Order: sequence, then structure tokens, then C-alpha cells
Amino acid sequence: MNSKIFKKVVVVFLIAVIVTSLAGCGGKSIDMGESDAIRIGIVLTTQGLGDKNFNDMAYGALQRAEEELSIEFDYSEPRSNGDFEVYFREFAQSGSYDLILALGYESSEALKKVADEFPQQKFTIVDAKVECENVSSIFKNFEEQTFLSGVLAGLTTKDTSLENINSENTVGIVIGADSPLLRSAMTGFTAGVKYINRDAEILTGIVGSWSDPGKAKEISTSMYERGADIILQAAGGSGLGVFNAAETANGYAMGTGANQNHIKPDQIIATATYNLPKIVFDEVKLLTEDKWEAGLHTWGIKQDAVGYSVEDSNVKLSPEIIEKVEEVKQLVVSDELSLPKTLEDIDEWLKNNPVK
Repeated sequence: MNSKIFKKVVVVFLIAVIVTSLAGCGGKSIDMGESDAIRIGIVLTTQGLGDKNFNDMAYGALQRAEEELSIEFDYSEPRSNGDFEVYFREFAQSGSYDLILALGYESSEALKKVADEFPQQKFTIVDAKVECENVSSIFKNFEEQTFLSGVLAGLTTKDTSLENINSENTVGIVIGADSPLLRSAMTGFTAGVKYINRDAEILTGIVGSWSDPGKAKEISTSMYERGADIILQAAGGSGLGVFNAAETANGYAMGTGANQNHIKPDQIIATATYNLPKIVFDEVKLLTEDKWEAGLHTWGIKQDAVGYSVEDSNVKLSPEIIEKVEEVKQLVVSDELSLPKTLEDIDEWLKNNPVK
């Protein structure tokens, strides 16, 4: 076992060896003696800890669960997609974990394969759909996550009283990869903009990587040059390039995931938020209460899992804009407004959903 990657993995039948190895690399070992604590093993995404987003939010939720629910957890940091299957299998083979937690659709195929091999082991995957009798798939409505930010962008791009808003009525979105999940993000943002601002133009770009801010900056710079005044990033680590482009071009940007407004508060006007800490903590709590269930579990605006935040931004949006976004939010919460599922559905959806 490569202890440089498996920071905290503890295997019962090799306890003495593993404790020694982990002590040498700074990982936290767990006393596997007579403890009755629930044990969680989490496989992070290839971006690892320190991403200030997905991995850090999940890790923080487990730290909270460790303190409040008295669970114990270990983690691994894969360096490439090829590591996922290895780490899932090592966690499962140890027989030491009540739940193995996975993050992101990139790990879904590996998880399904290992879950089939270990039918008695409980697995949870966040942001992917894996159909196995021993897997809980927590799938957020990504279109709902970006929808309210789209409404906000559609309103703000018409507010020429703001310093960096032009008269082009154009916004943009940059995604990290061409995947069904990220196309849902594009669908939600586009629907939000068009719902509130039918004449707006929406520019789109795909980086093709979660860790190429240079390319993301290049794509975003082109969008700003074409008249976009607000660009939402849904590109992981590449999204920093969108923020840098906004600063250079005197444009505005939007973050995704954990509140990113503080990164460049003069440029980032809002974040399409994802309450991953609540999702992970609640999943672990269900396990400790013996209420954990396999199957597909969908989270959205109504569950307070996704939304938007303008907190920590120095750009002061008008109260009327925020009030309107909140009105639209309540339409979704009350089921008066159901969102389109694909980009191809938007035109028909707009016909059937005039602004209220």
C-alpha cells in the first residue's frame, strides 16, 4: 500500500505495519482495538485536499461528524482516475469500514465494479448515479444549482448602473468537461438567464480539464471581448482562470460550489452554491442512526442543498435584483416552476413558463 497516497487508511490485519507507515508520512492512524465507533473511508477526487471546494467541503463535513457523531474516518487522495478502483478495493478488502464514500462522477465506474465485488459493503457516491443494491447515490440537481445564478446574471447584465456592465446583454458560462453533469449546469444557467431576460445572449466554453486555469482564462477573455460582462465558472481548479480573466478585462464572474466570492471580491458577484457539507454530514448521521439506505437520493433547492450567495462580494447588487431572485427561488421551492432537464428543452420550457 502506498502510504504517501493513502494518508489515513488502516488495515486490521496489518495494523502494526500501517501505523508505523502512517506515522512516517504524517497521516492519522486509528486505534482499531475495541472501538465501536462508526468508521468511514473516503476517496477524494484527483484534485485532492486544498482545492478550497469539493474535497475540502467533504473532508470538513467528516471532521464535524468525527466531533459531533463520534465517527472515525480515513481518506485517500488519488493522483489519477486509474487509482479509484485500487483505493475502493483496498478500503473494502480491509473489512474495517461501515461506509466507503466516493466523490464525483469520474469515480463512478470504478465504484460500481468494486461495489459488485463486495455486496455486503455499504458505499455512498456524491454527484453520480450508480445503480447497485449496496450503493447510495446522492445526485444533486445541478440545473437547480446554477439556475438562480442564471436569474441573477440575466437581471444584472441589464443593470448598466454597475461599473462593469455594458449594453451588450451578453453573459457566459465555462465548464470543465463535456459531461452530462456539467451540461446540466449549463442547462440551469441558460434557463435562469433566459427565464428572466429572453433577449440575452449566452456564450459557452468547455475547458476539457479541471486543472487548466490558463486555458479557462483564454476562453473567458474571448467571451469578454465578445461582449460578455458576467461569466459563471463550473470548471473546478480551471475556474480560477475565469476569475483572472474577469480581473484583467474589468468584467464580472460567478463561482460554483463553496462560496468563492472572497477570492476576487471586486469581480465575483455571486456563487452558485452547493451545500456539500450538509449532504455528507447528513449521510453519515443516517448511518449512525441505522437509517442509511441504498438507492438514488436527489437534492436540490427545496432541500437547501443548492442555491446562490452574494456574501463576501464587494459588488453591491440592487435590492430589487435580489428580491426578484428570491421570488423565483420560491417558485421552485413551491413546485410552481419545474426546470428543464436539457438544453434542447429550454425553448419549449420558456414558452410554457412566462415570468411571474
